[in-house]
Amino acid sequence: MNHHNSSSYSHYYEDQGKDNGTVLSSLRRQRRRQRQRRQEHGRRRRLHDTSNVQAKTKTKTKTKETTIALRVQLTDLAHDWGPSGDFGSYVCVCMDWWNQDKCDGNNNENNTTTDCPWIHASVLTAPLDHPKLRYWVQALGGVTLRVGGTLADSIVYQEEEADEEEEADEEEEEEFNNNNDANNNVRRQCLPMTKSNRTHSGFEHGCLTRRRWREFTSFAQSVKARIVFGINAMYGREYDVTQPWDSSNARSFLQFLQQPQPQPQQQPQPQQQPQPQLVDVDDSSNDHHDDQPPLPVLLADAIVGFEFGNELFHFENITAQNQAQGFHQLNDLLNEIFGDGDDEKTSNGLVVVDNHDSNNVPPPSSPRNPRSRRHRFDLYGADVVSWKRGPFMDEFVNLTQDILTGYTWHAYPLGSGQDDVQHLTEQMMRADKLDTLGDKPMRHIQQVAPHLKLVMGEAGGAYNSGHVNCSNRFMDSFWYLKAMATLAQNKHDLFCRQALLGGHYELIDQATLTPNPSYFAALLFKRLMGRHIWHTSTALLALLASSWSSSSSSSDPQQQQQQQQEHEVKLEQRVFAHCNEHASTVTLLVLNYSPDTTAVLEQVDEFVPVDLVPREEYIATAPGNALTSQTILINGRDPVVRVVIPQEEEQQEQDQQQQEQSWTFLKNSQSDGQDDTTAAAAAATAGQGTSNDERLFLEPNTITSPQVIELPPYSYGFFVFGQESRISQAKCGGF
Repeated sequence: MNHHNSSSYSHYYEDQGKDNGTVLSSLRRQRRRQRQRRQEHGRRRRLHDTSNVQAKTKTKTKTKETTIALRVQLTDLAHDWGPSGDFGSYVCVCMDWWNQDKCDGNNNENNTTTDCPWIHASVLTAPLDHPKLRYWVQALGGVTLRVGGTLADSIVYQEEEADEEEEADEEEEEEFNNNNDANNNVRRQCLPMTKSNRTHSGFEHGCLTRRRWREFTSFAQSVKARIVFGINAMYGREYDVTQPWDSSNARSFLQFLQQPQPQPQQQPQPQQQPQPQLVDVDDSSNDHHDDQPPLPVLLADAIVGFEFGNELFHFENITAQNQAQGFHQLNDLLNEIFGDGDDEKTSNGLVVVDNHDSNNVPPPSSPRNPRSRRHRFDLYGADVVSWKRGPFMDEFVNLTQDILTGYTWHAYPLGSGQDDVQHLTEQMMRADKLDTLGDKPMRHIQQVAPHLKLVMGEAGGAYNSGHVNCSNRFMDSFWYLKAMATLAQNKHDLFCRQALLGGHYELIDQATLTPNPSYFAALLFKRLMGRHIWHTSTALLALLASSWSSSSSSSDPQQQQQQQQEHEVKLEQRVFAHCNEHASTVTLLVLNYSPDTTAVLEQVDEFVPVDLVPREEYIATAPGNALTSQTILINGRDPVVRVVIPQEEEQQEQDQQQQEQSWTFLKNSQSDGQDDTTAAAAAATAGQGTSNDERLFLEPNTITSPQVIELPPYSYGFFVFGQESRISQAKCGGF
């Protein structure tokens, strides 16, 4: 819009023959309309930094502060993992292959192309041995690590052991570049990743050395993480997906995984959920020999599943038959290397022992390898972007449903990270955004292959590395929690967040190795939600209070009725309910997207406040109510505290002490008068004995007397009702 000064308007009206009074009147109307438009725009706009929050509080624009009463109903079970289901495995984080040359334009406040947020953040370059990184990943409690991404189909696996100085040698790269027989060597050489205009990703090559994978496996095992690994599906195809897959490099890698993993030094570990145990195979019977040493920990033990390729559907000439053929090749290869060809196949095609069932004793192994060990690997595919049902997907599922464990798809529902902050903020803070996420995939798979799992294989909010002012800030937690909770309702069994490190959507800041706000959303969701998932409905009971900063119309009954109708039409709160798997307790996740409305839950089903105690509350807010804060407060406290690490002798003594456990979450065992720093040191349950000076400190607000549940504007909360509460007895007592 072009803005004109008063003199230019005056000349215009003089030319039209209008008098001075008419001119002034028109100017006033024009300016009033402009002011009203600006006020309306400002009222709708989501604040994107602390300075804007402060500026808005100083303006004279009308703003309302409202309190509403809500009733939540738990209608019916949406998804039940069953008594053996491990809901703790639902939360997954991605580690990608992008290197430091991955730069995205317009993803930062200066709109420059020098935004390169993948320095020391990939599978190949992340500081895996850093105690801070290990501490925070371990605190998540047995998280699943999905190793994959766009460049997974460029990575070559080193086929021979090499000295450290010889790995990815520059002379080898130069020799390769001068080799005329490139077609025979492009996938044979283990070369460093380089920029290229021959690929859609802008990169080619990449070398996963055996030494690096040992380091990665050691990292995963030390933090109790499970790995889902994406196999390079383009090896030997020369960027033509219609060519047959050359499995020789994958074979070499899988055979390498049978080697023992060097064991790291034992360190105190946080309490974790039980991990699957491998079963020894005896040479003659199910009775094990007492004189045999225990089987070594293999590199393969850290892996629970494989993917084949990443988003190969961007190739125009790909067919369902071609894609399915590659999955069958990988499945046969896994059977050959990790199974026994004389045994029958399992339902997913892999000759395995079910590691999740310790009573499942395998038949005797072959005389050639009396102490062989077999694994159960999940097989996931095919990483489609969004979800569009059609002949291709129906045919692919039909061709692979006998070998697949789960069907994976990717989603970046917020759009591009190169969008402006205001647009991304509006998308993140829309309460109705993602209301139906995953509904189509659920109905599709239930119709054609109900035995298959559904997996969100990669979701980062905004693609192209996210945005620095949004994706690593407090506001990012809202879409993330909403997506996880909605897909859990829609029968998804795994949700992989992009990314642990790297991009602006990283859960842990790569520069400081300190968690971003969404890390705590993942941690709370993983620890507090459970395996029995309810459908819920939310209704407005009453408009309890509504005040205008520059208006005194609250006494007008007609206006009150109009305001209540506005809230009924578009509630800005979402509620999800689970029965926690560790105890018969109900957990509510409540998201309040409103910038000016306090939500009060006065009734849950027929239960009133007296029935909703005892309970524990974890309410997350941002300092100054700023959506772009990179700091989060849990119950008004920073969950990251700095402590002094005790000396080794004192630490060893502390390690032997049992920490008091809440029935839902880690609690501190502080005594009366103990300060926050000391309590935080006592509450730390991972990474002890290191030089790390940061600890996780989460203490719930414990409510024992009848009180309504209250959530302030721009906040979310987890509310866990004790086993003895009436609501938990009624809703979760039968599980």
